[in-house]
Amino acid sequence: MGNRDVNAYATDAAILAAPIAASVAYALTSRFPIGILRLFEPAPGARGDWPLTVLGVLAVGAVVATTAAVVGMRRPVGTTMRRTVGGLASTVSAHGARMPLAVGACFASAGARGRRPWGSRLAGTVGVAGLVGATVVGLSLTRIIDNPARWGVNFDALFGNPYTSAQGDLVAPFRDSPILADVTGANIGSVTIDGSDTATIGFDTAKGDLAPTVLRGRDPLQPNEIGIGEEVARRLDADLGDTVEVVGSSGNPVPFAVVGIVVTPDSAGNGAAMTFAAYQRLNPGSTENIVLANFRDGVSASDIEQLHTANYSPPDSLTTPTSVQALERVTAAPLLLGLVLAVLLFVSCAYLLTTSVRARHRDLAILRALGSNGRQLRGVVHWQASLVAATITIIGVPLGVILGRWIITLLTDALGIVPGALVPIPVIAAFAVAPLLIANGLAILPARRAARVRLIQLTLDR
Repeated sequence: MGNRDVNAYATDAAILAAPIAASVAYALTSRFPIGILRLFEPAPGARGDWPLTVLGVLAVGAVVATTAAVVGMRRPVGTTMRRTVGGLASTVSAHGARMPLAVGACFASAGARGRRPWGSRLAGTVGVAGLVGATVVGLSLTRIIDNPARWGVNFDALFGNPYTSAQGDLVAPFRDSPILADVTGANIGSVTIDGSDTATIGFDTAKGDLAPTVLRGRDPLQPNEIGIGEEVARRLDADLGDTVEVVGSSGNPVPFAVVGIVVTPDSAGNGAAMTFAAYQRLNPGSTENIVLANFRDGVSASDIEQLHTANYSPPDSLTTPTSVQALERVTAAPLLLGLVLAVLLFVSCAYLLTTSVRARHRDLAILRALGSNGRQLRGVVHWQASLVAATITIIGVPLGVILGRWIITLLTDALGIVPGALVPIPVIAAFAVAPLLIANGLAILPARRAARVRLIQLTLDR
């Protein structure tokens, strides 16, 4: 392939990639900034800085043209058919594979000039890993949002009004209810821990064992014990076994021993928990004004509805933690990234297959001269596509799963919520099979072109 051909291919790539990149960048601007930073965005929505975009497109074109010129000036080293190809091609040939598979393995193992295509394989592997990782992260974030138990809501129902004091014993009627398995009286307020205001729940288990979720350590059971969230522990530089100074509305500082890293229903990893007796000692006059409850198995919907009707609770009695709200706003970001990577992989695969057949027309003509028919030449291209896709998938999919799980672990640890990534086996299996199907689908047209190669190509290339 001459310098002119390389430049032509580079120009085609730049013309194809530039509008795609500009469109994707414009679409992504409506998604950013994310989280709390969106409050400071003066003009939310999509925004296009077209002069800067034009400069970026020109810069990309210049890089592509320069790269093409350098590649085109390289001295030809002969075609793949003239070089000894090791690795996969040698292994396949040694086991007596038929011609389409053997030659397809040869084409997959080396470029038209005999060089190992490490660059494209690495890019493909990174793309597949990024796609799988983004999917794992997106699905895991969705699972966290849809599963309140992950951020501390480990009960079926909340009764009472957290904004006013209880006028009597609110807990006793629920404790005596036959349809409830767990009943815990509580008060959600705040205290100051080592000078930092912290949302705090004071709880008293009346029936069963319903208590705040514990990530490390244990529940606070004594009047001088406290459980703090992961974010609080990081902010105060405190951990299990440390002693913190807690101040309530009484104004008297009291030392508490940190016995657990907890997840509280109103603040996730940014709250604290203690027994109601300890909370009341810090905040005199506080009452158990809410009841957290779990229903027994097999309870009918009518019984549950009757209990809710008899014990009115204001809507939105328990607000979703701020950290979880932030997660909800960015859930679509990794899935959007996965979509972008999928489009780039699709376009790249189609382009590489097409240019590969163009670059190997001499090799294909030699195979035709040796007696290969059109069906065999089509098989060569399909085997090449399948082997490349399989190689990228075998490495990229496990790497993507590991990457996605690692990101979710970092995120749950930072927010102090229940850890765990969603890795659905059917989705991972689809990622393992889909690249093979897509690669072979994209190979149909290049394979037809390969099958139409004639002996005259040998004369034209001389």
